[in-house]
Amino acid sequence: MLYLPRYFEENPPKLNDPLSEWYLGEDLLTNLPKLSDHIGKLDKNKKDIILKYMKNANVLSIGFPRKLEFDNFPVNDIAFSDGTYIWTDAHIHYVNEYSLELPCVFLNHIYSYPGYLTDGQKRNIKNYKLESQEIIVNPDNLKELWKRTEHLQY
Repeated sequence: MLYLPRYFEENPPKLNDPLSEWYLGEDLLTNLPKLSDHIGKLDKNKKDIILKYMKNANVLSIGFPRKLEFDNFPVNDIAFSDGTYIWTDAHIHYVNEYSLELPCVFLNHIYSYPGYLTDGQKRNIKNYKLESQEIIVNPDNLKELWKRTEHLQY
């Protein structure tokens, strides 16, 4: 499954700071899309369809409550999926509050359904397994863990 993108503005400052031991590096940072480039690009009709679809998907996991770096909004790091793509409650927030445009391939995927997924239309994702082992993130393995997750690009 593919993940919707992480955005540059979502990173804690230590990941963007070249003097930090947690620095992601120029190669990873330059590939992250910027929220500011995609805000305000959805009209109300498209936004409503996208939100219905995203909110009605299967919940894969629930993380720890945190506040978004971008606007300090509280989220729970809930991962949603339709069986093809994975997104978080942060993506839903950005679409709802900022009319964030999402990657075209994902939008076309949504528009191939009648506006949203009903319970009968939810895809079967039983073959997908999230990693269940404990993962300890440290400055030495951060880049490798980041590269293992395939994110959509614009």
